Amino acid sequence: MKKSPLIKDIIFFLILLVVAGVSSIVTIYLISGRKNLIEVPQVCGKDAVSALNILKKNGLLAEISYEKHPYIPKDYVIAQEPTSGKITANKRVKVVLSSGKPKLVTFEIRRKLFSSVRILLSQAGLREGFLTYIYSNEPKDTVISFHPERGELMRGEKINLLISQGMEPEPLFMPDLIGKDIDEATMTVKEMGCLLGTISPGSSTERRVVKQEPVPCIRTNKGAVVNLTVGAK
Repeated sequence: MKKSPLIKDIIFFLILLVVAGVSSIVTIYLISGRKNLIEVPQVCGKDAVSALNILKKNGLLAEISYEKHPYIPKDYVIAQEPTSGKITANKRVKVVLSSGKPKLVTFEIRRKLFSSVRILLSQAGLREGFLTYIYSNEPKDTVISFHPERGELMRGEKINLLISQGMEPEPLFMPDLIGKDIDEATMTVKEMGCLLGTISPGSSTERRVVKQEPVPCIRTNKGAVVNLTVGAK
């Protein structure tokens, strides 16, 4: 049985009414929501009481936490989240208050072994900064100096360390071992205070050095590794 044109018109009209009603409700909700949005006030740098009163007057709540700060006095705002923008009423704004300056510690680590200094840094609440190594008359792996060198340091500060590598090795120049008998070349390497590395064998029974690393005349130090290749010259 076919629906009459009148019934179709009535159904279509009812659908339009429903759609219009839903659209009106959504529009009213959005407009109402926008009206309830509040501009986030700036409270950084203010004391706790003033900051809380400002948030309260704007219909916002505060979520408070504390952190130590080297400059900002106790109970003053260090940071907030969100810092700007708009939010709805009764939302929480995270507020970080200063709990005062970190505790000061006295520190002296010169001429101490670096391995011990690391432990001392941790115990004092200080952090390891940049490490610089230099040759010096001080024993190897001892701390020569540190920065900052103030009498008192704040916990959490980074400490840069200057560490001794010991006496600078006497510079050597690699001799020319090419053409020498392997036994003679080996003796020369040992007399220089260098270490014999790999010896690549050749096919000849007359074993003479045909290649060396480092190459002749290059500057090196005691303890350097010397690799040799032997064969018929």
